[in-house]
Amino acid sequence: LAVTLLLRPAQPLAEAALTGFVAGLALHEVLAPRLPAGHDLRLKWPNDLLLDGGKMAGLLLESRGRADGGLDWLLLGLGVNLVWAPDDTPYPAAALAPLLDPLPEPPALARDWLSAFDALHRRFLAEGFAPLRPAWKAVAAGLGLPLEARLAGGQVLRGRFVDLGEDGSLLLEIPGEARPRAVAAGEIFFPGGGTHAAGH
Repeated sequence: LAVTLLLRPAQPLAEAALTGFVAGLALHEVLAPRLPAGHDLRLKWPNDLLLDGGKMAGLLLESRGRADGGLDWLLLGLGVNLVWAPDDTPYPAAALAPLLDPLPEPPALARDWLSAFDALHRRFLAEGFAPLRPAWKAVAAGLGLPLEARLAGGQVLRGRFVDLGEDGSLLLEIPGEARPRAVAAGEIFFPGGGTHAAGH
């Protein structure tokens, strides 16, 4: 399933960047109840959905800003592995097909996701990210566990994922530092070479 949604939110760019978290939460809400017992579905910061540790879906935001800090448009792209997952990636990948029979048809799954996203997005626009942040954290991959963050420019940070910031940043507790470090963008890796995701 591949979907691109065109939005024109009346938000500053910094707020609109959180739309990816809202979209991921909507996809989790749609898929989690369909999975058989014993399977783990998690949101991976900032923009992936992991099924039993393998990347099953990804989200991507693109936008064009204005000089006043607003947005002309925001593109929200979603891709979900339904039937097949690649095996030549540097991280594990997963698909829904082995677990669901019958498998949802792409148009039906798209409609379900759009309906869930619309409800969450309306709440996000009305109330901000704060009411949705606990729900995202409740299904977050690796929260409370060690990970490695690789930043642009080659810097590597190692620490424990302790929280999701109000602005969507990953808060990393680094040994020897008094306060958690806020990571706004980068690639994160779990111990053992686990999956990664590009930051926003």
